[in-house]
Amino acid sequence: MTIHVSPKHKAIGVPVRPDLVNLFPTAKQVTLEGKPMLILRHGTDETRLLRNMGFDVPTPILAHYDWEGGTPFESQRKTAALLTMNKRAYVLNGMGTGKTKSSLWSWRYLNRRGEAGKLLVLAPLSTLNFTWAREVFQTLPGVKVQVLHGTKQKRLQRLADPEADVYIINHDGLAVIADALLQRPDIDTCILDELAVFRNGTATRTKVTRKVIANMQWVWGMTGSPVPNAPTDAWSQCTLITPHTVPKYFNRFRDEVMYKITQFKWAPKHGA
Repeated sequence: MTIHVSPKHKAIGVPVRPDLVNLFPTAKQVTLEGKPMLILRHGTDETRLLRNMGFDVPTPILAHYDWEGGTPFESQRKTAALLTMNKRAYVLNGMGTGKTKSSLWSWRYLNRRGEAGKLLVLAPLSTLNFTWAREVFQTLPGVKVQVLHGTKQKRLQRLADPEADVYIINHDGLAVIADALLQRPDIDTCILDELAVFRNGTATRTKVTRKVIANMQWVWGMTGSPVPNAPTDAWSQCTLITPHTVPKYFNRFRDEVMYKITQFKWAPKHGA
């Protein structure tokens, strides 16, 4: 179906149809190339709705974003397109594909358009400053970062900084200020770096993280090795990002992807 994209106005034009008029009752109607068209905002919500109706609408970030702080290569463009169109998503790219920068660009694009609030990054302790904070500084000029590390008091003081847009904390440090984060609806986006550290569903870090991110609008998990030991490693990670895609209980998932050899030994099923 014919559509028109206007990068300048960040808008798209679609043919006037009764179902579209009902769906977008306030949309402006114009004539383009002799045909009546509806002019819609080219945002992620509009794109999802139109794609569901059969329109081949390009991903907004690829049409309108200025990629501040650098020029993306193709894998980064594809990753950013995936993240900005999915509120819950996984990035399983290998090393050297620019996952960190891709996720920051994705959040910044949504944030600038008012579709995402402040960002929380959960990452390994060794990467808080030298990977994540440095990448924010280099990629997103003008965005203030607070690394939530140190005593509980210091973490809470930094979390309370009203000028900060990005908060970075280590996986196990989240439990220290979890209650305070639950009182911050303005922090509605979370990036879970090295997602595979959450493959134990009964670990404290997993339980705390599940509680903190449960009601966030955007949650993205990143790891190059999602199942390092067995297919069952995926279950706990999925309960964090997309709980609707796996059984509620681990044993049921295990029975779906593994078969029992002995009382204490299991092996992956074919294709698991």
